Formats: sequence, structure tokens, C-alpha cells
Amino acid sequence: MRNILLSNVLAMEETPIKTGPAGKGTMKTAWYWPVYGQDDEIVFTYSPSRVRQHIDDTRGRYFNGTLISDGYAAYARYAEQNSGVIHAQCWPHTPRQFVKAQAAEPDAVAIALNYIGKLYTFEA
Repeated sequence: MRNILLSNVLAMEETPIKTGPAGKGTMKTAWYWPVYGQDDEIVFTYSPSRVRQHIDDTRGRYFNGTLISDGYAAYARYAEQNSGVIHAQCWPHTPRQFVKAQAAEPDAVAIALNYIGKLYTFEA
């Protein structure tokens, strides 16, 4: 894939697909990595595995901006190693982190989840 300068906001995710026989009665798993850009463009990149190298290969050094993704740690590592990239968690995955913190900070989590709920209500 030829790298080009990408927009300032990018959403990326990895989605498993079945690609062919792996053995008797099983299928190989490969990955589509849909990328959504700020101009409503969608690109489906493909990788035979879920390794972080695919993010490096497709985003490379040409992307500077905010990378919105799910909680897969490879995205955070990519942002840590590329100074022009800020990693932002997508909203559907964000409340999960608050739920995980509920035992440690129940009052703060209740407030945060209430605000998130109001955002969803407003959006609807």
C-alpha cells in the first residue's frame, strides 16, 4: 500500500473474517481494518493477522492527528511511538473503562457514567 498524507482525524478498527481452510473443519482467520476518515471516506485494508505491524504499515509516519479506536492496545502503542498522534478511545468502549474502575472510585464513576448517558440521550 502506498502511504499518503492522511487527515487529522482517523477512526480505525480491526474486524476478523474467515478466509479459507485452516485444517479439517476449520477456517483461517484474517482481518479487515476499516479506516474512516474525516471526509466520510472508508478504506478497508487487509491483513492475514492482527499484529500491530499492520497499523504501522498503513498509517506509517505520514499520519499526524487523532486516532480514534477501540481498546486494542496496539493503537495506544502506535500513538506512544509516534509523537504527532493522539489516541482517543471511541465512545462505545469508553464506558467500559469506567465500569472497570467502579470498585476503586464508585462515586466518580457514577458521575462519569451519568454524563455519558446524557451525551447519548442528547445525541439520540
